[in-house]
Amino acid sequence: MDILIADDLAETRILLKSVIKKLGHNVYSAEDGAQAWELLQENPNISLLISDWEMPNMTGIELCRKIRSSDIGRYLFIILLTAKNQKDELIEGMAAGADDFITKPFNNQELDVRIRAGERIIRLQEDLAQKNKKLSDYNERLEKDLRSAAKLQESLLPKRHLELGELSFDSIFIPSLFVAGDIFNYFKLDEDNTGFYLLDVSGHGVSSAMLSFTLSKYLNAEGGSARGVLRKWTPSESNFINTSPEIVLGMLNRIFEMGEETMQYFTMVYGKYNYQARELEVSLGGHPPVLVMRANGGAEVIDLASIPIGMFRNSEYSKATLRMEPGDRILVYSDGLCDCFDTGDGKVTENMTDWFRERNYPDVNALSDEIKAKMRNYMENNPDADDISLIIISVN
Repeated sequence: MDILIADDLAETRILLKSVIKKLGHNVYSAEDGAQAWELLQENPNISLLISDWEMPNMTGIELCRKIRSSDIGRYLFIILLTAKNQKDELIEGMAAGADDFITKPFNNQELDVRIRAGERIIRLQEDLAQKNKKLSDYNERLEKDLRSAAKLQESLLPKRHLELGELSFDSIFIPSLFVAGDIFNYFKLDEDNTGFYLLDVSGHGVSSAMLSFTLSKYLNAEGGSARGVLRKWTPSESNFINTSPEIVLGMLNRIFEMGEETMQYFTMVYGKYNYQARELEVSLGGHPPVLVMRANGGAEVIDLASIPIGMFRNSEYSKATLRMEPGDRILVYSDGLCDCFDTGDGKVTENMTDWFRERNYPDVNALSDEIKAKMRNYMENNPDADDISLIIISVN
């Protein structure tokens, strides 16, 4: 081990150097604290310092404080060599950063024992530093993987603005972590019908995102049709028939039944809009209410009491049917948005409805900008906030 001696008395330096070399260590020496500080910076291999208390230019106490307040890239074990033995003085030395003390005149065996104790501490510190480095490298790789997963997840989402017939879709997505449990989509079912869904997997992070990935692939328009979920083939008519929303949720509830190991379920809203009838059909599976903001300034809340998907195998779901008019808007969102409106008064849906009613702007971009600012402000002030997703559907 490389040891640095700092003492203004040449006799003490010579004596210490002789004893420490016999113990099998390499020795550096300095005449005062300032010179010791320079040697520590020039020789990163030095891992133990034996310093006198009283020295010119920089005292042992001052040297301790400078070392502990600086990043020298390693842990340095410090032994103060002193004639002081008062309790207050020893406390001062410990407070400055000293690890141990040797009282003058020192005993060779005591010096050996204290150096060995310092070696053990240094080895523990080095071992801890190596483990921290491995952990840091692992976290860096994990963060990189999570960022890649987040990009993949965002690639599964539809365009932020999309025109489908007489409907305009605008969406906002803010994940709580690098990856999220929210996923949504909107798509043409056929020439007369458009479908949309938003689901929120329980929990946070990778496990939630994995299930949301699976559901996204399962519910894409082509995949859903092929599996008979969103559309069902009828041989008698040689055609596909769109599945009613409550039936879709019932099928998903049986397919994605919650397992004992994962204990994962998800809430979901699925809606279907028919252009010819200007009719909206929507079902909820344990999901927050859907808000319908009417062009005339009115508002309707679609709140269907229901159980989350996958929680109980025999759960049944219902649907609501509404006629829509030009200028109406449909707001579909995850419960992360509810948190933005939770003032503790128990009136989250009412608060949200009033907020959107006051901002029923003709220009959807103005509405998007305001709600996005509100979302980001909430996320900044609540680091543990849930994912936030919102779909604004405008009837043209």
